[in-house]
Amino acid sequence: MDVSVIIVNYCTAGLVADAVDSVVRLTEGVSYEILIVDNASPDGSGQTLRNRYAGSDSVRVILSDSNLGFGGANNLGFSHSQGRNILLLNPDTVLLNDAISILSSYLDDNDDAGVCGGNLFTAEGLPASSFKRLFPSLAAELGSLMYHVPERLAYGRNVTFNHSGRVLDVAFIVGADLMIKREVAVKTGLFDTAFFMYYEETDLCRRVKDTGYAVRSVPEARICHLEGKSISNLDRKAEINFRSRNIYMRKHFRPFYVGICDLIFRVSVYLRLACLTLSGGDRTYWKTMKKMFAGR
Repeated sequence: MDVSVIIVNYCTAGLVADAVDSVVRLTEGVSYEILIVDNASPDGSGQTLRNRYAGSDSVRVILSDSNLGFGGANNLGFSHSQGRNILLLNPDTVLLNDAISILSSYLDDNDDAGVCGGNLFTAEGLPASSFKRLFPSLAAELGSLMYHVPERLAYGRNVTFNHSGRVLDVAFIVGADLMIKREVAVKTGLFDTAFFMYYEETDLCRRVKDTGYAVRSVPEARICHLEGKSISNLDRKAEINFRSRNIYMRKHFRPFYVGICDLIFRVSVYLRLACLTLSGGDRTYWKTMKKMFAGR
């Protein structure tokens, strides 16, 4: 088996079906299996998907007894997988070309690469965040405070999307379309289940790099990412993001360093709230971030 595609479902049966259909329609030249892991969806969508693909030779649905989070569900899928390469594909994605073959071939042809991902696009066909050039750090927090101007000066247009037309070394791939070699995942472990959602791909890519493998953006692979469709509640999104950020920072850095980063992050939150107040934008996400700091 060349590739195992793992898709996590939580009340998103329609989106998952669209993602699976795009894989079946566009994937050529590689053998693959699709593993759908249902995270104990309360709407019964796990059983709906199992019924839908009951007669399929290439699609299996795994029903979890509890909600394991994004990382835990992917780990469960990995334990059932057979592929030489593993594609972790978000439910709110649709392939735009033969992205799976492109990514798998890149990993097969490059011994130094452990993880890769393609270019992500919005539903309107616009560039979407596909990777980051910096891991969370003091430099990244300062860059965010300055609206990423330093990164734009260093990397030009290729800060979160690969406009270059060539393969780029990046810090981490957005988890919507992350492909990893099985041999690398066995060495590093897949996701740390301390992260319920968010930052798990950041932590994974950091461990992959620490093991000596490269993380690369392969722009030829193209995927539509309907970002936010799988979790649309901004309050909930901000809460989970805040907690996962705390876990990541405290896992990888000393307390004094984390304290400085947190201070800069808090200033960024207040600055964004001020800018949104002046512009009349939606402040829900950043207001929740502010509350999380106050309640910590």
